[in-house]
Amino acid sequence: MPLYPKISLHPFSYGWLSSETRGILGFAIDGVPFVRLDYFQQVRTVFAIDSCNGIVSDSQSYFYVGYPRCIQDLSSNSGHSPLVGFLLDGLPAYGPNDVDGVVASSLQGPYKLDECGGHMDSIHRFYHYHIDSTSQINCLRGCL
Repeated sequence: MPLYPKISLHPFSYGWLSSETRGILGFAIDGVPFVRLDYFQQVRTVFAIDSCNGIVSDSQSYFYVGYPRCIQDLSSNSGHSPLVGFLLDGLPAYGPNDVDGVVASSLQGPYKLDECGGHMDSIHRFYHYHIDSTSQINCLRGCL
């Protein structure tokens, strides 16, 4: 991961990423890798998703496939979700909620999430991703 991330004019597609990184998109703040479930279902036996939104693969490795619920409880959070990790391009990833607790994937207008699942908002004036249990990171906006 780069120490000083830079935004790319052309995002890196998930198809390229999956072959180069074996499905890993980044790492949560507890060190567990983020992966896309659809990639793992193609190349490995995947067991049930647990209450933390994680899976154990057939190699006995643990991965998050969405928002890592056990890192931070959002039930009392009415604002922007907390930082949950960083993706391989060095850019931060937050939970599902944007400013004022609005689910980021439902935003419209200038703060709508882009094709990679990220944006800048009225408080966080830097590019960042939002991860929830249903949306997938489709590309990386930062330079690799």
